[in-house]
Amino acid sequence: LIDEGRVEMAKEILKDCLQDGRKSDSVTGDCDALHCYFMLASIFRKSKDIKAAKDVLIAAYDAFKGSALEIDALIQLSRFLVNNGDIQEGVKILGSVKKPPMMVKAQIELADVFLNNIGNRKEYIKCFQRILKKRKTTNNIL
Repeated sequence: LIDEGRVEMAKEILKDCLQDGRKSDSVTGDCDALHCYFMLASIFRKSKDIKAAKDVLIAAYDAFKGSALEIDALIQLSRFLVNNGDIQEGVKILGSVKKPPMMVKAQIELADVFLNNIGNRKEYIKCFQRILKKRKTTNNIL
């Protein structure tokens, strides 16, 4: 639909998907709903409606807060902020995650931002040091 120029129709379909998906109690339904949020945000971003895209990603985070998918929503929000020039806010969001195992994913994403967007190798290394300090397991060392 997007490639054919029917952006408004795609937005409506995704909004309907979100309403239906969040009614489901299954992980599959949640995962589908989360991807609908991501696709909707992507459509807004491609339409140059950055505020609407950000609002959708914030809504996704709010909708999945406390669930296993919370970190995925948070990482997408952070990536969006970084890719749209708000690197410090993206770093702040990722740095605020303190609970394992979500903290491990957040620190890996944060390390990527420090290396590829900021060019700070010391902070890149510190991200992995924080992971090892928090959870000294074989999986983290590998």
